[in-house]
Amino acid sequence: MFTGIVEELGKIDSWKSETTIRISCSKVLEDLNLGDSVAVNGICLTAVEISSNYFDANVSSETKARWANSNYSVGSRVNLERALQLQSRLGGHLVQGHVDDTAQLISKKDLGDFIELKVQLDKKLFPFLVEKGSITIDGVSLTINELNDTLVTLTIVPHTIEKTCLLDRNSGDRVNIEVDVMGKYVLRQISWLKGDTHEKKELSLSDLMNAGFTKGL
Repeated sequence: MFTGIVEELGKIDSWKSETTIRISCSKVLEDLNLGDSVAVNGICLTAVEISSNYFDANVSSETKARWANSNYSVGSRVNLERALQLQSRLGGHLVQGHVDDTAQLISKKDLGDFIELKVQLDKKLFPFLVEKGSITIDGVSLTINELNDTLVTLTIVPHTIEKTCLLDRNSGDRVNIEVDVMGKYVLRQISWLKGDTHEKKELSLSDLMNAGFTKGL
């Protein structure tokens, strides 16, 4: 799990192979161990090699099919965040690092020290969104200012502009999108209760045992 609060701007150093990416950085390496998770523009990747100034991560075909591919070319800056620790403050919101879709940046407007972004999302994501709720754009936890049909309006504060690669994005670019996981669960539960997903059934002890809930008892 992550918070959507970017810790560091890294850089795509190279693609060692079609499935292994090397990312130059410093801060996230401080206590990074092999097998640890790092959110890279909001994508949860596993560190498979660590050096003094970079880490390597494997990238599956599923990940490549879901991320905004043009933002992972050699030399691109990327938002980095280590996995959340239980004793940490939750400065953003609960982020899984499992991107739901990509979306197109429709406009980018300067508002003094702030920047206004308008992002066009697929309609399938809108049931999970509410005004003043949270959304993750390229791994950055942001507040939704306005919803208009399938258009989301966001305001980027100066600190976020300085610390993330959202400044690198321009109209027409695609970005990674992750909606709030709490919204997913709520909608799923409501759909289940209404019978919209599949036939409802009562849970039995055997169902729980088969799901592993009684292990260790």
